[in-house]
Amino acid sequence: MEKKVTCVFGNFPLYDTKKHYSSPFKLAGCNWCLVAVSNGYTKDSYLSVYLELAPGPLPPRWRRNVKFSLTLERNPGFGLCVSNKTLGREGCFDAENDSWGFEEFLPLSELWGYVVNFELSFIVELDVFPEEPVKIIEPLSCRERNQDDDDASVTRSQGTDTSCQVAQNTENPSNKILDETCGTGFNTVASVTQTGNDVLKEEIQRLKETMNVNGFEVSSSQVESVRRIFERHPDIAVEFHAKNQQLRNTCMNFLLSLIQTLCQSLEELSNEDLVEADIALTYLKEAGFKVDWLEKKLDQMKDKKENEQSVLARLQEIEENLKELKQKCSDLDALAGEGKAELSATRTALSFDDLV
Repeated sequence: MEKKVTCVFGNFPLYDTKKHYSSPFKLAGCNWCLVAVSNGYTKDSYLSVYLELAPGPLPPRWRRNVKFSLTLERNPGFGLCVSNKTLGREGCFDAENDSWGFEEFLPLSELWGYVVNFELSFIVELDVFPEEPVKIIEPLSCRERNQDDDDASVTRSQGTDTSCQVAQNTENPSNKILDETCGTGFNTVASVTQTGNDVLKEEIQRLKETMNVNGFEVSSSQVESVRRIFERHPDIAVEFHAKNQQLRNTCMNFLLSLIQTLCQSLEELSNEDLVEADIALTYLKEAGFKVDWLEKKLDQMKDKKENEQSVLARLQEIEENLKELKQKCSDLDALAGEGKAELSATRTALSFDDLV
């Protein structure tokens, strides 16, 4: 049983080391999903990607051998400099082994060539084999489209999408999902069409809200910031020759995000933030931006962060010593109080009754 789906991760954070799940898709009686996660904060970190069974109960004794490939689509703005990244393997999925994939799918330092509008898009191709031969009983709606066993066999061998779209359109007007042998049906087509319309509307709205500043399409909220950058550094994009507007916008957004990151206080900035900023700066330099001035600022921030940590360590030590001194003072004050009480009792004059 073969299937080909596209999984998109929107606004994928590159360095938070948390698992991020794609929308689930159905195959072989179960829900599946793609999982992506970065494995660290250094320049040597990798993007890890896995095919997983979505959480939920499995049929008794369920087990499937799966041959699959994952293709990370490149950003077309990079031209021939970047090509799609594809890795494949086989795995046996069951209740105990629900995840197979690649721990080192792609170095994070190369991921910029695959980011499109802050999204990562994977094409997942699966070929699922049952553990033992299973006789597939075709639904009534599909049998009505195939008059004999030979035609039905040919239809199944060509895949499920086409036959199921017809069956969905003629036999299931309520738009409910057919059995998995009939694929995703007309619902998928309608969903894709609606998604395309939504994307078109969003693009039209985006164009209305953007302005061109020195060849870069930026949102109205970013216009003033981009103008100030070019006023102070007019040669910043002299060696940046990308023609694709999407790529140009992505690079400018990286630059603005990097500046915004460095505008934070040292208390808000973590070491991971500075590592991420360093990687982003390297990407901008390789793309052709002249950002020596920003590199100096980043180096200064690194030095300040290191000094901050040193001062914090000394301050912590001082506070611990002060705490000990305060405790000693408290103990001495208590002893002094006891001594004063004893002295007062000693100095008390005797009364007439005490003497007589």
